[in-house]
Amino acid sequence: MTTVKLKAMYPLILDGAKNFSTFIKKEIEQDNSKVFDARDICARYTCDTICSTTFGTDAQSFTSSDPFFYKKGRELITGIKNYLTSLFPDRMLPTDIAEFFVQIAINAIKVRKESKIKQDDFLSYTIAIKEKKEMS
Repeated sequence: MTTVKLKAMYPLILDGAKNFSTFIKKEIEQDNSKVFDARDICARYTCDTICSTTFGTDAQSFTSSDPFFYKKGRELITGIKNYLTSLFPDRMLPTDIAEFFVQIAINAIKVRKESKIKQDDFLSYTIAIKEKKEMS
């Protein structure tokens, strides 16, 4: 990851910040004494940013009433937390969670290749390296 790649991703990161800001403004307009769970809204921002810069997809963490990627991300964090707290883990992540994220990446790569989508995100960078180095 270079500064050039990060600069190219900046508009995607900025979109996530705008979604974050819009969400907070909307919540305050509905209830100006609203108390926020800082961990929750920061996790939503992180989820939106990672999904847009890595997979080129909108996680809808702030717009959906039941954000799918956000829930799966929480399950991922729980899996990592469980791994770190156990002395002799069988697996770092539950199989279904690991397979979910692998399948998301595989599907995103397939869609990008079929529709010839070019985006300045981590997934495009990874695809370019894969093709350049002739990796599987």
